Amino acid sequence: MKGCVALLVLLFCLSGAAGAPGENGPFSERQSDAGPGSLFTPDLSGELMELRDMVHRLGATVVLQTGTLSNTETRLGISEERLAASEERLAASEEEAKKQKVFMTVEGFETRVSASESQVEDFKTRLSASASQIEGFETRLSASESQIEGFETRLSASESQVEGFETRLSASESQIEGFETRLNTSDVQVEDLKEESEAHLAQLTTIETRLTAAESQVHQLWNKPKVAFSSAGLGSGQVGPYGSDTTLIYKRVITNIGNAYNPSTGVFSAPVKGLYHFTYSAFNNWSSEQFCVDMFKNEQRLFRNCGYSSGVSEQLSSGMMVELEEGDTVDMRLYGRHRLNDNTSNLNVFNGVLLYAM
Repeated sequence: MKGCVALLVLLFCLSGAAGAPGENGPFSERQSDAGPGSLFTPDLSGELMELRDMVHRLGATVVLQTGTLSNTETRLGISEERLAASEERLAASEEEAKKQKVFMTVEGFETRVSASESQVEDFKTRLSASASQIEGFETRLSASESQIEGFETRLSASESQVEGFETRLSASESQIEGFETRLNTSDVQVEDLKEESEAHLAQLTTIETRLTAAESQVHQLWNKPKVAFSSAGLGSGQVGPYGSDTTLIYKRVITNIGNAYNPSTGVFSAPVKGLYHFTYSAFNNWSSEQFCVDMFKNEQRLFRNCGYSSGVSEQLSSGMMVELEEGDTVDMRLYGRHRLNDNTSNLNVFNGVLLYAM
């Protein structure tokens, strides 16, 4: 730093000497007008002047910084002096603190010793009281030991009783095991009886079901409509011929259960819906003659049956099962222009019976 300052000062001095006005100076303005053989040209002179101005500015800056540096050094010296004084004061404070600490430590020890002595006195007092209590405890302990001896005597007696109870308990347990064995056997028997009872109950239920069904059937049979008839007797001698098909009226009623056959009209009327069975017979003894009879349901022909008499007696018979609704009619009819014969021997009959209601 000092070398740089010295160099700047030297440059400043040289620039001042070069820039002084004079007629014979090396940088005189008159030399600017020199001829072609002159050493300094106008451009070089200008650069030198600029360099001089720069040196002047640098010199002013160096002077200013030099003053600032001197001021800083002065302030630094003062700070160092103040620092040294502070260090001396700090050392003195530390010495005083050490002395004070030692003094306070001694006082603390004395205070703690006094407190310890007080505690010792207190401990002595409490120790005396504890000794008295221990004597009381020993007295009570002696009494307790006496009681314990009495308890041991009673405990021995109790143990003897317990042994007797254990003997009796063992006998009771043996009896209980026997009872449990018998109870298990009884449980097995009860289970067997339950199974048998359930089987009997199932059989009884089945029997009751069948009995109920049988009773229902009996009831149905008992309450079943009873319908049956048997009729005969078309008259004596010749029956027919008629101009058209004619219902045969069997006037002699042999059986008419339910009164479903009407002997005045020769017509059977079904009292209930059901399946019916009808039969008939027809007799003819005229020589060389055909005869036919028909069975009608309402106005519907169910069948026609014909025979031929060749000079000897000829008799027809047939039957049919017919499903009828309530109110349907069944009757026998003689074919027109044909004839039959009858007498009191019931040669012509018409029968019917209800097989079962529907």
